[in-house]
Amino acid sequence: MTTALSQNSRAILLLTAPLAFPGETSVEAEPLSGDEYSLLATWLLEMKKSPSALLEPGSGAMLRDVADEIDPERIAALLARGERLGKAVASWDAAGIRVSTRADKSYPKALKSHLREDAPPVVWTFGESEDVLSRKVFSVLGSPSKNKHYDRIGYDNASLAAFAGFSVAATGEEGAGSGALRGALKSQGTAVQVPSKPLAELASGEGWKKLAASGRFFLLSGSDPCLGARTEEEKMANQRLVIALGNAALLVNSGSMETPSWLACEEQLGKFETVPLYFAESAPHQEYMEPLFDMGLLEWPALGGVVDFHQLVAGARKPQGGTDDTGRTKYREAPPGVEAEVAAERLKAGDAGGESPERTEYPELEALVFEVRELAIKRGVPARNILSSVIDALISTGKLDPVVATILEKVSFPQVVS
Repeated sequence: MTTALSQNSRAILLLTAPLAFPGETSVEAEPLSGDEYSLLATWLLEMKKSPSALLEPGSGAMLRDVADEIDPERIAALLARGERLGKAVASWDAAGIRVSTRADKSYPKALKSHLREDAPPVVWTFGESEDVLSRKVFSVLGSPSKNKHYDRIGYDNASLAAFAGFSVAATGEEGAGSGALRGALKSQGTAVQVPSKPLAELASGEGWKKLAASGRFFLLSGSDPCLGARTEEEKMANQRLVIALGNAALLVNSGSMETPSWLACEEQLGKFETVPLYFAESAPHQEYMEPLFDMGLLEWPALGGVVDFHQLVAGARKPQGGTDDTGRTKYREAPPGVEAEVAAERLKAGDAGGESPERTEYPELEALVFEVRELAIKRGVPARNILSSVIDALISTGKLDPVVATILEKVSFPQVVS
C-alpha cells in the first residue's frame, strides 16, 4: 500500500501532525492544535483558498492577516517539514496504517458532520473494512476500572448491539470499554476501537493484525501513530470521537467530574447536542452526575431484546447541526469546485446522474431477524414459534394485514398453518 497525498492533505499534515518516528517521545516542531488549525481553516475559507495555497510560493504574504492569532514563522517552519513527512508516510504505509485528512473523501463522515470544525484535522486508521464506519454504530464509554460490573454492562449491551446489526465503538480501556469490544466480537459483530496506545504499536502485534484482517475490527486514532493519546486532554478527545461515531452512546461509569468520559459527555450535551447520551446505572446517582442529567443525560432503560434495542437506538441520532436550510454542510475544508456545485444542484433537482437508487432498508425487519437468530440458536426456541408469535402481535396492533400474515406463515413455515 502506497499513500498518495493530495496537496491539501500534505498541507494539513504538515501543519497539524507531529510526524513522530518510532522511539520518539516528542518532536521539535509544535504542530497547530485543533483550535488553531480550525481558526486557520476558517480564515482560508473566507479567503476562498484551500490549505494547499499555503504551499505555493509567496504564501507568506498571505498569512500576514492571521499574524495576531498564529505566528507566520511558525507556520512556515511547519510547512518546511516535507522530507520528514515523506519518511512518516512511508513508515505508516509499512505498518498498514492509513491516513485521512479533513480534505479527503475517505475521512469518516460521522466525525466531520457531527463535530464540524472540531473534528480532528487528521485521523489514522488500521483495518481492512473501512465501511465499518459507515454503518450504524453504538458507542460505549466509561472511566477505566477493574470493577467487573462495569465490564459486564459494556459486554452485555455491546452484544445486544451486535445482534441488532450495529458496530460498537469504544476506547478499549479496562472496564466498560474493553467489555464492549469483547461483547461485539464474541457476538460476531464489528468493533471500532479508539485507543490511547500508539496505533503503530498495536498495528505491529500479530493478534491485532489477525483481528483487523477479519474485517470485523477497526482501529481509529486522532493521535500520531507513534505517540498515542498521552495527556488527559488527548484521552478526552478519544472519548469525543467514540461518541461522535455513534447513533447513541452509553456512559457506563464516571469516577468524577474531572474524568475524560465525564468531560466528553458534558461537551456533547452542552455543545454538539446530536448524539443521545444514556447512563447505565440506576438511581440514586452520585452527586457529580446530576449536572449531566440536568443537561439532558438519559436513563438507560431495561430492554427486552434486540428489537427493543434497535427501536431505541436506530433512529436516536438527532439532525446534525452542521447543515444549513438547503441541507448543505456549513463547514467545508475547502471551497467546492465547479463540479461539486453542479453535482449539488443536480442532486437538489432530483437528478442522480443515472445512478441506481439506493436500496430501501427495513431496520425493524433486520432487527427481527437478529432476534429470531438469538432465540432460535442460543435458547433453543423453534423459529416458527417465534414467527407465529410476532405475526399475532402485529395483527392485534393493526400493523399487519391478516391475509398477508397467512401468506407469510404458509410460505415461511407451512406446518404452522393447518
